[in-house]
Amino acid sequence: MATIRKRGDSYQIRVSCGYDMNGRQVIRTKSWKPTASMTAKQIEKELNRQAVMFENACMNGFMTSATKFAEFAERWKSEYAKNNLKQTSIDNMSHTIKRINEEIGHFRLDKINTQIIQNLIISLLNGNEKQGKKPLCAQTVKNYISYVSSVFNYAIRLEMILKNPCRNAVIPTVKNNKRDMYSLDEAQTFIDTLIKKAPLVYQCYFILAIYSGFRRGELGGLTWDNIDFTNHIITVEKALYHIKDKGNVLDATKHPRQTEVLNFPI
Repeated sequence: MATIRKRGDSYQIRVSCGYDMNGRQVIRTKSWKPTASMTAKQIEKELNRQAVMFENACMNGFMTSATKFAEFAERWKSEYAKNNLKQTSIDNMSHTIKRINEEIGHFRLDKINTQIIQNLIISLLNGNEKQGKKPLCAQTVKNYISYVSSVFNYAIRLEMILKNPCRNAVIPTVKNNKRDMYSLDEAQTFIDTLIKKAPLVYQCYFILAIYSGFRRGELGGLTWDNIDFTNHIITVEKALYHIKDKGNVLDATKHPRQTEVLNFPI
């Protein structure tokens, strides 16, 4: 049941939304101010209508959007990310979460609009020398906003908010930079030198990288049971990741695959 109290020339509507995990009562409030031309009877009627609408919104979950972004991001992490993302991805996201919370963590979910998200993008791109924040490249900023958008999408699924403020923000264009690569002759020279001078372990690693196209983490995650010597097939199903403060972690890949590798020069 909503309660109403007068505060100066406006009214405060309060609704109890139960208790949080710490046993504290969750109270949502809304202020409403009548126009100067309204009569006492009109004020009473509209105030009661506002109270009913606000209470219904709270009971349907929408007004829990008063939760701060940083607080809800922790909920997203435990309820959504833990069950849908790899642990290595969550661990690698720790710096992202920290930086985003420093920028918008204090905002309520329902108060974050597209302009705030756009300001966030600009801040990430430009950095802040006084605060010791380095500018981020376009791809990194895109990844940061993808995380923010995922948090808002989860809030929408829970019917806490109605729209995702990231949707209309202008995301920086990621340029596909041309990478330096060995030509066929250079690759062959490299292989010849490996075979002549390098230990067998390095020969296997780099020649397998050239012939298979496996990523560094995928190569580091290979174990003997992944290699079918009879049919010359290598199965990639795990990778070695390096996580700050945790070291190297072996985890399953997102898309396991098999590669046939023939005619190795060793």
